[in-house]
Amino acid sequence: MSVTHGKLEGRITVPSGVTIAIVDSGGAATCAITAGDYYLSTPGSGVNELIFQLQVDLTSSGAGDVWAVSIDAGEDGSGKVTIDDTQMHSGGGWSITWTSTVLRDILGFAGDISGSTTAQTGSNHAKYLWIPDCPIISPYGAGDDGTSETDARTVESPAGHVSVLYSQRKTVLELSWEALSHAKTRIAGESTTGESFEQFFADVILGEDRWATVPGGPIRVHWDAADDATYTTYAAAGEIAKGFRPEQVQQGWIGLWKHRLDRLVKVPS
Repeated sequence: MSVTHGKLEGRITVPSGVTIAIVDSGGAATCAITAGDYYLSTPGSGVNELIFQLQVDLTSSGAGDVWAVSIDAGEDGSGKVTIDDTQMHSGGGWSITWTSTVLRDILGFAGDISGSTTAQTGSNHAKYLWIPDCPIISPYGAGDDGTSETDARTVESPAGHVSVLYSQRKTVLELSWEALSHAKTRIAGESTTGESFEQFFADVILGEDRWATVPGGPIRVHWDAADDATYTTYAAAGEIAKGFRPEQVQQGWIGLWKHRLDRLVKVPS
């Protein structure tokens, strides 16, 4: 497997009643977003990832124009979402009014879109997504889910007889990145709003964003950010659940950082 940087995605719970006001070839219309649990670029508890579900919902609204929604979430991607209605590249153009500012912020848009005759890309990095800019490292190698821990208890008799009581086991993993840029580490260093792990930590691991499922995750780990079909889902435990404490590669220099997810527990299937 080639050296990859990977990506992390947090689960998004879209409540019922979320809508977007749009203008397409049929005029003004309301687009209802299908409620459910989603990840941005990998399938959620239903059928689609959030990006594709938004495309489906926009296309089925109004006059049924064929909308296109995509996200640049591959290796070293920008993390930005692009929306377009190619049938409205002439005339008055297409429009979106974000009646849900939470959805707007998750997708990385800073305001409404009015009378556009071209594809529009959000100015900010999408939330619930972290794309590092240095290789992902595991003690067990790329693609390995982790090592097993059990609840086994042992008793040894004076004569040397051993009894073992065991009922369950779980898979745990530690990940690290050894040379992250300041922008991918700290909010204060971001080149694009929302691209840092510190923001992902607040939104997903602490669960501060309104549509976060629960604190701690779940979090999908992709060894290859370009491979949306291959991932393992974990919950964040250990010290990372308590605080975000990256280390400087060189003391006193904020150019490069080390960051470790010290304990991820695989979510049972």
